[in-house]
Amino acid sequence: MAVINGVDVDKIKQTQDQVKKDPALADREPKMEAHWLGGSATRIEFGDVSSYIGGDGNLNAMQTLLAALAACDIDLVAMHAALTGHLVFSTLHTNDAPGTVPCLIDMGVKPNIIAPAINIAMAQRLVRKLCKACKKKTEASPEDIKKIKAEMEKFPKGIEKPDLGKAEFFAVVGCDACGGTGYKGRIGVFEGFEIDDAIERLILTEPSESALREAAIKQGMLTMKQDGIIKLLSGVTTLEELERVIGS
Repeated sequence: MAVINGVDVDKIKQTQDQVKKDPALADREPKMEAHWLGGSATRIEFGDVSSYIGGDGNLNAMQTLLAALAACDIDLVAMHAALTGHLVFSTLHTNDAPGTVPCLIDMGVKPNIIAPAINIAMAQRLVRKLCKACKKKTEASPEDIKKIKAEMEKFPKGIEKPDLGKAEFFAVVGCDACGGTGYKGRIGVFEGFEIDDAIERLILTEPSESALREAAIKQGMLTMKQDGIIKLLSGVTTLEELERVIGS
């Protein structure tokens, strides 16, 4: 996390914009974006990725940020890069963190490569934040309290549960500051799990998403919905918004 927190995000955004504005590169398929953190963005063909990552021994001390994994060629390169000492960050389109492994297997990556290559899988969704200028205190309905309590009962051990008796609930109002929506800005709700020995052995069996979720929760994973409940009880968002994004 120290490495992630130290990334110059503005520099990455600037280089991404430069790549997107290059018409000569925009029509070349298949393509990917590779960003050397602290350096410049480079657009390279699938066939060149392997040599680009592995061609310089000094790159072992650097981190690689790849665009979304969407094809087996890139998936395999990313996995092998991780296995050879590179710290690789990338994105993948799944519904949640446990869906990472089944998705990679579906795209052709072998479980015996996935298991030792991945350190952590994370997922996020964005929920709208209540407008601070117009949000209004309200009482939660018995039905909402029941839902919140039910979700809090599932919190993993070691996670401190918010005091429901001290929680403040707010209603959506709407004003000029938020364009009448009652919300202004967004905040992430997250979940993630480490690939420890138990999960690594599980991956080798090509598990279902539900089996991985069960193992991750047993490990201590806080789900996106549970993270959202914590933010809800902090007065950041509403249960209605959380259910809109995560599901009821």
